Amino acid sequence: MKKVLLLVLVTLSTLCGYSQDTKQLIKSTFNGELKNDQFCKNGYYFITVDTVLKKNIIENGQLVSTFDYNEYNKKSDVTYNVNEIMKYFGFNEYYNLKEFKNIQTTIFGLSKIHISALSDKNGYTYLIDWWFSEGNDYTKLKGVTISKVNKKES
Repeated sequence: MKKVLLLVLVTLSTLCGYSQDTKQLIKSTFNGELKNDQFCKNGYYFITVDTVLKKNIIENGQLVSTFDYNEYNKKSDVTYNVNEIMKYFGFNEYYNLKEFKNIQTTIFGLSKIHISALSDKNGYTYLIDWWFSEGNDYTKLKGVTISKVNKKES
């Protein structure tokens, strides 16, 4: 009986811990206080910012990207830049928090965990995504994306 109770407590603390870790990650991101140890150990890191609402702009027959994508080789560089970007945007509150598992994208590859939330600023709604590493390091960040998704209706 004691073993079953212990197993239940360990399982519940693990489930609650992830949710708390997620909220802490969002809070530290929004406050511009991410730390290097919140990113995966090796590989590349990225930040994508898209604040243009109009998509698929074509000039001279060529598709023009509407986002800024930056890759980094050092955790310290991506950490500093994400923190500076988030301080610039000054997001406060978030809503519609979603956690996804085993997401495959053509741009970012496989992410065992992906977190997404919305935030409002200056009459616009932004989608913020946290992408995690694959493999055994899946609780550590690989990159962050920020996208302006629409103008809020009054």
